[in-house]
Amino acid sequence: MNPFSEQYKSLNNIALLRILERSAEYQPLAVEAAQLELTFRKLSNEELDAEKVGLELEKEREQIARQREISSRIKRITSPLWNYFRTVQIFLNRFINPSLLAQWMIAIGAFISLVAYGFIVGIPMYFIGVIIYWTTIEHVIDKIAWTVLPIILFVVLVKMIYVV
Repeated sequence: MNPFSEQYKSLNNIALLRILERSAEYQPLAVEAAQLELTFRKLSNEELDAEKVGLELEKEREQIARQREISSRIKRITSPLWNYFRTVQIFLNRFINPSLLAQWMIAIGAFISLVAYGFIVGIPMYFIGVIIYWTTIEHVIDKIAWTVLPIILFVVLVKMIYVV
């Protein structure tokens, strides 16, 4: 007699189907007992399909729970860093208009990298300005313009100067 037979009589159909689906995780006698119990219950094809749908829903719920757990771990890890940046942002907003600062950084960064060949200073300044500007409450068209126009200006002027 199979030692799992009595224990598996109390399991619902979804639990038995889960055992069959994950048969590699169970002992061969346990898988056999689950198959025998499902056969003994004489489920119709419709009932079996309904139970399989229930099993799929349960797997989706488990996956969502795992994703939420990962998300909460990421939030827990990054929370101190995010709080620090939020505090710095609140401090800067009291004294500096971030939109204006970002525009100046974009303009000066583009100018330095174009005119003074200060790529080491100009390009990072431009990118930092773009990042700051995209975090402000400006209109999306303004954000796109302040991001793209300096690049277009740079390319046009370089072509005019170096490509004859």
